[in-house]
Amino acid sequence: MVKLSDIISFFKQRQATILEGSIDLNTSITGGRNIVEANSNEITFISAKYKESVEKLLSSSKAALIVVDKSLWENVQNKKYNFYLIVSDNPKNVMVDCLKFYFEEKINRALARLPGVARLVRAFW
Repeated sequence: MVKLSDIISFFKQRQATILEGSIDLNTSITGGRNIVEANSNEITFISAKYKESVEKLLSSSKAALIVVDKSLWENVQNKKYNFYLIVSDNPKNVMVDCLKFYFEEKINRALARLPGVARLVRAFW
């Protein structure tokens, strides 16, 4: 079982800037999802293209951890959230790297159940 504390350690080892949230570090993390659908057992990201709606998206998010684009840091750094925030130059790629690190086997099993497209996706994974 992957805990939020494991995910935080992943980012600490990479010297990421982390804004602590109030969510329990023992929370089980089951994977990732988009910021609107993510629940308290998932991680997500928000890119720079959401600059105009970042505050609304963050205030309604239920995610355990959100990787946020560095350009949005000034908008969020002095706020208090339940979730943890990680700052990144490339939030989508950083989140995918983290998910691959902890959930690669689970992802591969899911891809194996898909028809022909899965073989193509796996080739690039």
